[in-house]
Order: sequence, then structure tokens, then C-alpha cells
Amino acid sequence: MSHTPKLLTLAAALVAAFSWGTAALAQQATVAAQASSKGSFAMVAHLAVDGVAEIVAATPNGQTLFYTSADAGVLGVVDITNPSRPLLLPRVDVRINGVGEPTSVAISPDGRYAVVALRMDDDVHHARRGFVRVFDISNPRNAKPVKDITVGIGPDSLALHGSGKTLRAVVAIEDE
Repeated sequence: MSHTPKLLTLAAALVAAFSWGTAALAQQATVAAQASSKGSFAMVAHLAVDGVAEIVAATPNGQTLFYTSADAGVLGVVDITNPSRPLLLPRVDVRINGVGEPTSVAISPDGRYAVVALRMDDDVHHARRGFVRVFDISNPRNAKPVKDITVGIGPDSLALHGSGKTLRAVVAIEDE
């Protein structure tokens, strides 16, 4: 009978430890559930690109990314149909006669056009008006320029509003 108090003490300690552990686990589960209800991100893949990926825009279906690479004068194109295996598609040279730096890109709501702000290698002593270039990206492997619109000096950021024939680009001009 002298063993009974020791066994009861051990049993009480195990019950206390189990209860505390269960409460701690329940608290951790609650915190995790709250975090997941707020959203979270996890890296699925890493893709090295030629040049520098600066500004990124996605097609509305989320299957293709376009990114600016100002030093190279191109839009990079990435197929993310399978996010764990992104695929580089042919780059799009956005320069005009070999001149220009893409500073921003946006995709039309219907996913048919990529709209690019193009700075024309201007500097303090040689101000040059820039362009908004519109590319048909219905086939992302073979984007084609369809329209050039002259804008102010140093176009930087752009955003799109509307759709179809009423699509408008709002362009931030950095140097005026």
C-alpha cells in the first residue's frame, strides 16, 4: 500500500502534464487557424531569370507573368500553368529602334494586352518623351506590338482602367 500514494502522485502529474499539453496544443491550433484565415504565402518554386525582374504583372487567369527588365530593354515572360515548374518563355524586346527601358507593365482585364511604360534613355541634359507601348499577348510565346502612344518625359508607373475599347492607361511621369 505504500506504493499507492506514489502511483497516484505520478498519475496526477501525468494528467496535469497532459492537460497542460492539450491546452497548449489547442492554443497553437487556434493561432494557426487564425493565421490561415488571414491568408499566407509559401514559395512553391524559384526561377532564375536573365536580367533583373523589376515590375511584375499577371494575366487575369493567373497562368502567365510578365516582368520588366529595364537594363535589357525587355519584358520577361513566365508560364506558371504549373506553379511548381515555372517555364521561361521568349522575352519581348520592347525597345523602339534599339532604344528604351521598360519601367512598368500592366495587363488588360481581358488578358489580351500588355501595356508597357517605356522610358527613352533620357537624362538631365537630353530630355526625351517616352511611350506607352501596347502588345498583343493573346499568344504569350509571340507577343506583337500593336500601338505606340507618345507620353511625357520619363514615364514610370502605369495602371489600367476599363476594358475593351474604353481601356485607359494612367501614367505617372517622373521627370516633368
